[in-house]
Amino acid sequence: MKIIRSYDKDIDDVKVRIVNLPKNYRKTIPEIRKVENVNKFVSFEGVVRKITSSAPYVAKASFECSKCGAIVPVHSLNGKIPKPDYCPHCGAKSFKRLTEQDEITDCQVIEIQELPEGLQRQPESIKVLLLDDLVNTVYPGDKVIVNGILRKFIDLLGSSTSKASSLLLTCFFTGLSILPILLVTL
Repeated sequence: MKIIRSYDKDIDDVKVRIVNLPKNYRKTIPEIRKVENVNKFVSFEGVVRKITSSAPYVAKASFECSKCGAIVPVHSLNGKIPKPDYCPHCGAKSFKRLTEQDEITDCQVIEIQELPEGLQRQPESIKVLLLDDLVNTVYPGDKVIVNGILRKFIDLLGSSTSKASSLLLTCFFTGLSILPILLVTL
């Protein structure tokens, strides 16, 4: 029997990385873009085509309620920080952003393309958001296995003066682990 210890102290800097999934869990990039995979943990392999420079990323922001002064933390969502709808303490809807309390981490966006071997079509690609200790761990040309969560968000297209806007669902992948594919697998 395994004993699990409990601690009376919060541990803030722990990152769980799921790696070495069986190969039959991996999907192709076109497969992971399907609606049933949105907000689900999936795995795929590919080759790194592009990387951005490392940049700061606001992982969590804090807002102060204008009425009661309560601090309301908000996690970033799809790369944006949504303002709280209402104060959970008093119900007010007016807030002031406390930028000095932002929790900031490193961020990098990479583009992964399907491995071209055996394809009889143009390889597809997907953008992957890497945070914190995953930043600057891969480079263009690296063959990798990526595990993470597929996210979709809506971009409003059209000019601000136009009443009609078309909706475009854009998908990207939040990488929870990324490992190089070894040249020789046992």
